[in-house]
Amino acid sequence: MVNGQCSSSACPAGQYLAKPGCTNCLKWCENCTGPSDCSKCTSGFEWNSTCNQCEEICGDGRKFVLACDDGNLKDGDGCSSKCTIEPGYMCVGGGPYSPDMCFCPEASKNGKPAGSNTQPLALSLKTPPKTTVSNCVFTITVLPEIKTYNDDSKGNPALIAAKSRSMIKMSFLGDKISKLSGSCSQQPRALDTWTCTVSYDNQPPSSMFAVVLLATTTDGRTASMNVVVQPPKHS
Repeated sequence: MVNGQCSSSACPAGQYLAKPGCTNCLKWCENCTGPSDCSKCTSGFEWNSTCNQCEEICGDGRKFVLACDDGNLKDGDGCSSKCTIEPGYMCVGGGPYSPDMCFCPEASKNGKPAGSNTQPLALSLKTPPKTTVSNCVFTITVLPEIKTYNDDSKGNPALIAAKSRSMIKMSFLGDKISKLSGSCSQQPRALDTWTCTVSYDNQPPSSMFAVVLLATTTDGRTASMNVVVQPPKHS
């Protein structure tokens, strides 16, 4: 406290000292000393000194506000070198922790219909993890819908769940994760939605960890994503 006002060191991240108190930095800026500067942009952004603002990094495989980001700066693959969706393409699955997968929804040149295995597989988080002292549960979206494992299931939820568990492998990143286990299963009435459950053996992790998902279809397509899980709050 300096003369009844908070000092610059007392301002929280993303703010700077200004009369009558702490004021927000520019959008996507974590540390600044004034209204038109930024010493540290939010992760996934970089400072543009010409425009005096933090701008999202294109080509790093992380998407916040860009139209698409497939992890490269190539043209002609659906997501351009400027991270715009190219004509005739669709891009899905992109987010803060996963790149976009882009494809042409029209029929492919080899005669396979749109929606067949010519479309790359893409995973995205649908509902964030809900944590308890015994497990955490979240749902993901898998596009295009995987129907291969349901052709002979005849709508039987138990059979669909059992068959789908082998399609998405789960591993973990973080401290003290040896006691974690889990699986994902396809919802029988919403084939693009999968419910993933992580179970704790004895007690929940005390620090943040990541769930690594790797999906593989019978025709060889693969996709992966990471889901960050916060430890449960103790009362």
